[in-house]
Amino acid sequence: EFGIQADAPLAGLVGRLVDWKGPDRFVAAAAEVARVLPRARFLLVGDAIFGEASYVDELKEQARRAGLGDRAVFTGYREDALEITAGLDLLVHASLLPDPLPTVLIEAMAMGVPVVAADAGGVREIVEDGVTGVLVPPGDAGAMALAMLELLSGPERARAMGEAGR
Repeated sequence: EFGIQADAPLAGLVGRLVDWKGPDRFVAAAAEVARVLPRARFLLVGDAIFGEASYVDELKEQARRAGLGDRAVFTGYREDALEITAGLDLLVHASLLPDPLPTVLIEAMAMGVPVVAADAGGVREIVEDGVTGVLVPPGDAGAMALAMLELLSGPERARAMGEAGR
């Protein structure tokens, strides 16, 4: 549906596209990852609400300026977000503010999808750094990109983390 080859490394951010959830940091990290892994693809699953549509336009422009082109896919709101999550090689949680209970991490881990997560709020209660996922400082797109590269280019380690998370 998204024009992504089955063997392309696939990372995604799933949730409402609002600034405090850090999708701009995900796009910045994706651009860094794409320079090293040009076959990698990136999904932003979700949309804005309550008059925030201009923010999504800004994200799309950021992705265009970063040279991501068709490597970054904005899916909009999806009823089948869980099914899309199950198809990811990596789920990224990029929140800038402490998220007390990021259920997207629990859902991904329950499906055996490895995670990279912003280390704030309830994340440490869900993700054990280096065992069930990789924690990065909130807002640090460089650290996020390094963690994404580690797991997207090391499928055995990613698979082990996904299994440990499950």
